[in-house]
Amino acid sequence: MEEEIFAIGAETIIEDTLPPLDPLPNIPNSYWRPEHELWKAVLEDAIFCYDKLIRKYALEKYNFEQKDEQELQELVAWFFSKENYVGGFLFICDVLFLENDPILKYIVSITKKHIGLKELNI
Repeated sequence: MEEEIFAIGAETIIEDTLPPLDPLPNIPNSYWRPEHELWKAVLEDAIFCYDKLIRKYALEKYNFEQKDEQELQELVAWFFSKENYVGGFLFICDVLFLENDPILKYIVSITKKHIGLKELNI
């Protein structure tokens, strides 16, 4: 019996389109564990929170709450950290067999669209 394989298509990053958060081709389903689902959920939540905060910042720049600004800065630091530590963006990409560049391109594209890169020092 042939083993089912996870796969993603060879898709080009379209501005404001999140790349698939599925493992790279040729990763057998039997290798996929509940821990992978957990880390995938962490990554999805980080992306969702970033998107929500960047949109809120664009709308309420002068009334942006300090806690939201701090969370946004922490997310920027998390996504763009060069350190590979447990729970970090690079670690999660490694665990999920994802390339980090397409995800970072998405983060940069939504930042450009809503507020520009200089405001967050990206």
